[in-house]
Amino acid sequence: MEHNVLLKKYKNVKLVELKGGYGYTNSALILEGTNPLLMAKIFKKNQYSDNTAETEKNALLFMHNSNITPKINDYIENDSFQYIIMDYIHGINGQTYLDNSDINKAKEVYGRLATSLARNIHSIKYESNNQYLSVINYKDMNFESLDFFPNELSYFVKHFMNIDYGQEITLIHGDYGPHNIITFNDSIVILDWEWAGWGNPIQDMALVIWFVHLHYPQFCKELSKVFLDTYRSYIDLQISEEAIKAAMIQKIVYILNFAKNQNIDLKKEWIRRLKWTLETNFLN
Repeated sequence: MEHNVLLKKYKNVKLVELKGGYGYTNSALILEGTNPLLMAKIFKKNQYSDNTAETEKNALLFMHNSNITPKINDYIENDSFQYIIMDYIHGINGQTYLDNSDINKAKEVYGRLATSLARNIHSIKYESNNQYLSVINYKDMNFESLDFFPNELSYFVKHFMNIDYGQEITLIHGDYGPHNIITFNDSIVILDWEWAGWGNPIQDMALVIWFVHLHYPQFCKELSKVFLDTYRSYIDLQISEEAIKAAMIQKIVYILNFAKNQNIDLKKEWIRRLKWTLETNFLN
């Protein structure tokens, strides 16, 4: 039982399942009774044949003094699971304001998203001597060997897989958006660094714009404008329709490879999102 490791190490605690905001692919538990309050994020080994636990741990350690991430308290590993023990962050998940149709609060969140991304993440330039975070390049991901990939999409996807949308390499989060932040007072803390690494900043920018168009089309124009205008007040990054599509198509192909051994419903959903991405205009 994966919880026994935590109960053995942390005496007299109650484990409470935490829903939302700490990664949908892994379980998270609050360790009630700890002071300060801690939480554990649990990764099942070989579940996705990747290194997301190591990536998140290394990213959080790298950003330890940034004040925009939870602080790691411990890391535990056994034959079946990996556990990252970190501070529990009190506050409100940024996506809550969109779910509640609070457009004014949502605009504040998107302004903070842009400010933190520009000032605290994309301002960190590539460090070739940092071997703990990988260089992220989805262009070389293979999709034609996936037995569930629709043949009729191959021509269009191949076009976007061949697009190079820039050369700059900075720190990127990899799954940036309102769903992965906790807001409190005038600050945000950024969660879920499982897909972080060194990459083109457009990858994060495209995901924020894509996310709001996909899930909240009624707010997408207003929130995309707030996000882009705020970000550009710090960094003069040119982002085109083609760049957004290319970044997201490449990301989705990566996710399809990531999900190739998962259930058919997950595969169908990401194929649906791939088709939708090809058909959607994000800046017009």
